[in-house]
Amino acid sequence: MSHDLITLSATAVRALLRSGEVSSVELVEAAAERIAAVEPKVNAIPILCLDRALDQARAADATRRAGQDTVLSGIPIVVKDNNDVAGVRNTGGTPILSAWFSR
Repeated sequence: MSHDLITLSATAVRALLRSGEVSSVELVEAAAERIAAVEPKVNAIPILCLDRALDQARAADATRRAGQDTVLSGIPIVVKDNNDVAGVRNTGGTPILSAWFSR
């Protein structure tokens, strides 16, 4: 099913999360598999935070089990390296700034 997960819309994924057919951890793992397969060819995601994503997915799964999730809770997204994210290097999307670090 992991290959199928990456082809679904956010609303379809949300329905699977709510029904319990899939977990946020499974979604992150499916995304990680796809990134591993495609990234070497496209070089679009130079900075991966998979450990952080899995931690957040586990938290989202626990929150959902407790009945306290939000609409987009637990759906993984990619944040490009030209956006500031706490504790993550911001390269401005260019190798020229690869050493720049923004907090």
